[in-house]
Amino acid sequence: MGNTNPNSSTESRAQNGQVVQEENKDSKRKTSFNADYDEMAKIILIGDTNTGKTSFVKRFVDETYDESTPATIASDFMTKKILVDGRTIKLQIWDVAGLEKLRSVIPAYYRGARGIILLYDISNKDSFLNLDRWLEQIETHAAANAKVIIIGHKSDLESSRAITKDLGQNWAEKNGYLFSEASAKSNNNVKDAFYTLIADMFDTTFESVMVANLPQISPTRIESARDKNSWKVCFVGDKSVGKSSLRYRSVTGMFEEDYDHTAFVFEYMKKPVKIDEKIINFKLYDPDFQAEESQLVPFFEGSQFVLLCYDITNLRSFQHLNSWLQTVKKDVTQECRIIVVGTKADLDTQREINYEEGEAWAKSHSCYFTEISSKEGTGINELFTYIAKEIIQLEGSEESKVTIQ
Repeated sequence: MGNTNPNSSTESRAQNGQVVQEENKDSKRKTSFNADYDEMAKIILIGDTNTGKTSFVKRFVDETYDESTPATIASDFMTKKILVDGRTIKLQIWDVAGLEKLRSVIPAYYRGARGIILLYDISNKDSFLNLDRWLEQIETHAAANAKVIIIGHKSDLESSRAITKDLGQNWAEKNGYLFSEASAKSNNNVKDAFYTLIADMFDTTFESVMVANLPQISPTRIESARDKNSWKVCFVGDKSVGKSSLRYRSVTGMFEEDYDHTAFVFEYMKKPVKIDEKIINFKLYDPDFQAEESQLVPFFEGSQFVLLCYDITNLRSFQHLNSWLQTVKKDVTQECRIIVVGTKADLDTQREINYEEGEAWAKSHSCYFTEISSKEGTGINELFTYIAKEIIQLEGSEESKVTIQ
């Protein structure tokens, strides 16, 4: 396995079915040799071969994806340091082979594991049916207090899906396990899945783990004050809710199915809105929120509007609105209007949050609410019409005819 992240490393390999034992027997002891972390925690990935275990762990540790990643022979492990409740935890993440001939040696890897990730391929029915056999192995060899999450992997293969999300979730819930679907290829829910498991392992919240492990950025890259006739609008919400697509559609009028995630933390695009003869220039900021919570303060400086976004097909993204709202209210240093936006309204048949639920949440926090579809372009002009009208009120002007350019 490759090692491209300075905070990660491939430290040992088991070959020909022989387990190499290199674990720290006292994972909580801080010595001169491991003074850069407070505790070590072992996580193992199991599941049938070709379910994407190696790609899954590499996406989390190195933030890379390789279409041609070879099958693991026996096992490999990588390390990654994260923060949990103010303590540095060194994760030792074992990628265990799924080959039938090696299953006899796999139980050795369960020793000391605090977290277990069991993957199946949503496009491979057999990998799902074999979960029962992996469950027997967990019940036989894992510690009683080990935490388990089931991952329906390769969620990008929707057109080839053989296992519905409900079927996977029901299986996990029946056995008392956490559940998520994810894709290492599209970088969807991989980090969230790990953080969900880690939060359960350390009896803390997903939100606290997520915020604590946002990488640092330089506040000097942030434009703090608005230009004359320029209004700063910030897009906030979980990754993959469609913030980049919304911004891109609102500015260009186009939609790209495979629009890439934000490339730069504080890049912005300009959008002109004409009110009679007056042009208002919006600066639309779409951060990836790769920052520690304390460093989000400069990002919000000069913001007049914050679009708090969630995906109507993703319940978790809706549940995280409370955490995002607290962050915004804590860090905004001036008067700011917050607008709640339900994205991907074109996916109504896959909806997990109905319109009334979103509207009720927004009203309970005194926020304006709307739903939009970047793919179909619906609701976006109406959203910026509302913002333009709010600006008229803020400037003490009489309401005029609004033209979206």
